[in-house]
Amino acid sequence: MKLEIILGGSVLTNSLTEMLNNHLLDKKKKNDEERAEIEARRRESKEFKFYPSSIGKCPREIVYAMLGYPRPEIPSRVLRIFDNGDSMHERYQNWFAEMGILISPELPIKDDELGISGRTDALIRLNDELILVELKSSNANQFERMQKAGAPREEFSQQLQLYLHLTGIKKGIILIENKNDQSILEFEEEYDNTMANELVRKIRSCIHHAKEGTLPDRPFNKSSFECRYCDFNTECWRT
Repeated sequence: MKLEIILGGSVLTNSLTEMLNNHLLDKKKKNDEERAEIEARRRESKEFKFYPSSIGKCPREIVYAMLGYPRPEIPSRVLRIFDNGDSMHERYQNWFAEMGILISPELPIKDDELGISGRTDALIRLNDELILVELKSSNANQFERMQKAGAPREEFSQQLQLYLHLTGIKKGIILIENKNDQSILEFEEEYDNTMANELVRKIRSCIHHAKEGTLPDRPFNKSSFECRYCDFNTECWRT
């Protein structure tokens, strides 16, 4: 779609899609610059932050990110996908509120030792029980795989278990929406102390490596799916 706007005798021709893409990229660049300044100050003081959403990632990738290694630029299409996920969270949080079960749309979480400061997706009360809800969206192929397996992706469970550990809440639900048709998968999980302690050890190890300026051993082969699609693939396998 082309817009031709005549102002003061001149003609301005702009692609609406191009304008939208530029807006998203400029917004992302500004956010990245602000975040980079904060992260740089943290690195100088050896105060590294851990993002719970990265818990399922390769520990080497996590440390590269902590140390400030540059990532490839994200296309505007992917930025739209991220924003779509954010709007999915807002929809479900609003519905939970309308149902009268929402306790908090985003429960704050903070752990100075592990460098964690963030928020869960939703805290609800269901059948007189407090439950953490982790909201995820998925494409049709991933959705079908989880449906057939009868289980969520491992990183979804790991993130929920970390939140349960940090809040002391004993039960959670992973709610996954199919982006294609809005069908839903629901997985209920009890707190798993063994898994949670393993995740805490992983976080502590990553922070230790970041403070020392070292890298964990590579857990995958160069030809693995994880390595082929990692932002730090080239740097990681340089030597």
